[in-house]
Amino acid sequence: MVTRHPLHRRVRVALPSVVAALLPVCFVVSSLHAQQRVVAARTIDAIDSPSEAVDVGPLPVSQPMHLTLRLQATPDRQAALDQQITPSSSSYHHWLTPPQFAATYGATDDQIAATTAWLQSQGLSVDGVAATKTRIAVSGTADQVQRAFAVTLRAYSVSGTQYYASTVRPSMPQEVSSAIAEISGLDDMPSPVKTKVAAISTNGLTTILSSDATDPLDAAAAAIDANSSPILALTTSDCTGTLSQPDYEAYRALFRQAAAQGITVVTSNTCDAQSIGAQAGDLAEATALITAPLTSPLAVVDPRPSWQSAPGLPDDGLRHAPDLTTTSIEDFTHAMASILQQTEGGGRQGNINATLYSLASTPDLYTQPDGASGTWEANTGLGMVNLQTLVKVFPRGTGSISTTTSLIADQYTVDYGTPIKLASSITPSSYAATGPTGTVTFTSLQGTTIGSAQLTNGTATFIRAVWISAPIRSLRITPGIQTMRPVPVPV
Repeated sequence: MVTRHPLHRRVRVALPSVVAALLPVCFVVSSLHAQQRVVAARTIDAIDSPSEAVDVGPLPVSQPMHLTLRLQATPDRQAALDQQITPSSSSYHHWLTPPQFAATYGATDDQIAATTAWLQSQGLSVDGVAATKTRIAVSGTADQVQRAFAVTLRAYSVSGTQYYASTVRPSMPQEVSSAIAEISGLDDMPSPVKTKVAAISTNGLTTILSSDATDPLDAAAAAIDANSSPILALTTSDCTGTLSQPDYEAYRALFRQAAAQGITVVTSNTCDAQSIGAQAGDLAEATALITAPLTSPLAVVDPRPSWQSAPGLPDDGLRHAPDLTTTSIEDFTHAMASILQQTEGGGRQGNINATLYSLASTPDLYTQPDGASGTWEANTGLGMVNLQTLVKVFPRGTGSISTTTSLIADQYTVDYGTPIKLASSITPSSYAATGPTGTVTFTSLQGTTIGSAQLTNGTATFIRAVWISAPIRSLRITPGIQTMRPVPVPV
């Protein structure tokens, strides 16, 4: 008993010192946590029907994992991209290659260097950076991932099949996480939204890039980065699932990149109604197609883009889908391929929604079930599109500007030695951001140049009287600007 008391007293005296020594450590840990920032990612709670998933325990620490970090450009680069894909901007429809997109709108080299250095300091492997500087591929074990991103990974059984997912969203140091928009790969559960991704070439060849068993986001990203096909089609066959917010934002970033590169994105939902929640077709950067009238309106998520204007749209300032009805997504993409074959400057159109809505009043283009035209309705969008008419009226210029050319003469009976004054008016379509410029040259059908004049406010007037030395039965004008073609005009 005597020998125990001194020891007992020594322990009791030493405890305050131990506690005092631990206090700074606890303070440092709290300080570090305060500097963390939560990053968007799917968790088990965000996955459709999580109640069907049975927790079977922690994920083995040696489980190999492959993640994708979606990079977030600086605010000034994001604002510049807004301008590049806005119809009224001077840089609109100036298509970029993936390296050009990376240099102008991707993450900066400093952002990538800081992120990769931190990832490697956590023991993770950086497997590659996308050519567009929009994503970083990372791999490691479950233990390394949990430690690096402060997540808890659990194994789940769904209908007898084992999956894994995180119970919480990841977090990273503030100075690194500002460059990260989202982390994917923290779960391997199939998306509740079953989407098929297909790439369509200019000659109309369709290549299926994904199936229900693969991640459509990865397939779409690979196709957009490859930049080899001018049309991308996403067809959704699940009528109950909706996209998680991180996946929805990932599609938005991809479709914005596609628009800048001149890739046309179309989506189709085979369902006749939609539950509340986001779908890829809700995004302004995609054209939302349906193949039959809906029985109930689609969900409303985003603000209305400036180009979405048509009689019948609700006065709520929100983006509404569908955009139009078609016989099938294959028929529509083949019609677009025909248009691209006739398009100047490389055969690309990018986001076609501004053009589709600007053509709403075109005769024989859109028809509603009630016979109305030129209106938007919740169940059909702009209506059933006549693809033959669309191919005829869709503008072909690389700047998406079609024009109407007229010729006016001060007299229409021309005799020998009679002076004649000619005027040509060039009227652009309503969606043109600027008026036409250039020189209009007046020629006879025999190839004789009569004269030329500069366009001023869309009109070129040949002021100087010309003495015709021979009878002319007809005249034509040969414009000197890219978006016009010679138009024979009888006199």
